Amino acid sequence: GIFEDRDVRAFHRDSDGTIYAGGKREDGPWLAPLLENAGQLSRGEEIVFPAEAQQRSVRGVTSFAAGHQLALLEGNCLFRIDNGVASEVVIDWDDPRTTDVEGPPGGSSTCSGEPTSDNLRYVYGRQGVAWVGGGPYAFRVVGRRAERVSLPEQAKIDAIGVGCADTGRLGGRVQEREGGQR
Repeated sequence: GIFEDRDVRAFHRDSDGTIYAGGKREDGPWLAPLLENAGQLSRGEEIVFPAEAQQRSVRGVTSFAAGHQLALLEGNCLFRIDNGVASEVVIDWDDPRTTDVEGPPGGSSTCSGEPTSDNLRYVYGRQGVAWVGGGPYAFRVVGRRAERVSLPEQAKIDAIGVGCADTGRLGGRVQEREGGQR
C-alpha cells in the first residue's frame, strides 16, 4: 500500500480536492499529496523538510492559498510550504497583552534537536492566512511569522476555524481556578 512504510498522523483536503497526508517514517517527517488515477491512489512528490526537522513527525497540515500549505510538526514547529518547498516559520511566543516578554515553553524557539515541548495541536487556513493553536496558545500565521494572539487566562484551545483572513475562530474551554473562580 501507499502507507506501508509510514506512520500517518495528518490528512487534509484542499479546496481544489487535493488530499495531503503526512506523518513520520524511519528517516524523518513526510508530507505528500495523494494522487488519484483510474480510481487508484498514489503518493505524489514528497515535501522535503530541512535537516533540523528530522526528529519530528507531521501532526497537521492545512492549505491557506493555492500552492501554499502550513505543516505543524510535533514539538511546536511550523513549516510554510510554497509550491513544494518547506521553510520554517518563526513563532513569536510573546503575549501582546502582558508587559513581560514570554519565550517558548521548554526554552527552544527553533525546530532543531529533540522537541522540548508540544503544545500546538490544531492548524487551519484560508484566504492567505493560517491559524495554529493548542493548550493556552493561539497564533495567526502571516508570511513566515506566527504572531501570538492574546487569550483569556486559563484558556485551553481545542479547535480552530477561519472565518476570513482577519478572523480566527478558536474553540476551547476556560479552566476554573482554585476557589471556583474563572
